Amino acid sequence: MVMQRKWFRRRSAGLDRNKVQYKILKEIEREDGSILMEIKKQYNASPVGEYLK
Repeated sequence: MVMQRKWFRRRSAGLDRNKVQYKILKEIEREDGSILMEIKKQYNASPVGEYLK
């Protein structure tokens, strides 16, 4: 579980550093300790409008 959270923190830090807009919609911790996340993310620096609100 610690590994998955650590990976996600690194990934989200990279998105922040590259100024990519994203929104976490769902985070589910499964019985085996893995984490399932549903994320909306900006692609290609296109305007996102209301998509991420």
